[in-house]
Amino acid sequence: MSQSQVTFRAATVPDEYMPPLWHQLPQLARRVPGRPWTVAFATVPMILLHCPYPTPGGHDTPGGIMAVVGWPDGSSDGKPITGMAEALRPFLPCDERPLSPALDRVRFFYRGGLATIRSVSQPMAFCRLSGRWFVREGMHRAIALALLRVEQWEALDLDSIVQHAA
Repeated sequence: MSQSQVTFRAATVPDEYMPPLWHQLPQLARRVPGRPWTVAFATVPMILLHCPYPTPGGHDTPGGIMAVVGWPDGSSDGKPITGMAEALRPFLPCDERPLSPALDRVRFFYRGGLATIRSVSQPMAFCRLSGRWFVREGMHRAIALALLRVEQWEALDLDSIVQHAA
């Protein structure tokens, strides 16, 4: 799959759409409450998405999401989301016993399907680095989407965010 299979859709969104937790992003550092934003939504084939973090889900699970499959801590950076999902697939049909908080979040979205993934108020976000697409927000949902064999997904393109002037 090539970058030419990525499509963009421009939009104006209200300030409330941008999660407060994103204040650490340079684009949102000088946020002016109440002003709308111009953004692009990128529809990216799942096969092009990668993990930008060494240990996704590590904030609530030692070793992160991939610890349950034996991946070493810190080894997920740059890995394809579809590859991570396939490594986790054998752990989905496990009984309801918790395996790890991070994997349980993936299982929650996987079992809830597209309706549950779409119900989350915080948008998913992708970005490009050196020509590769990365999931910057919504990693658990992205892995669940790959497990559901969704071929592509639309998310906020972080590189496109611009707040309107006064």
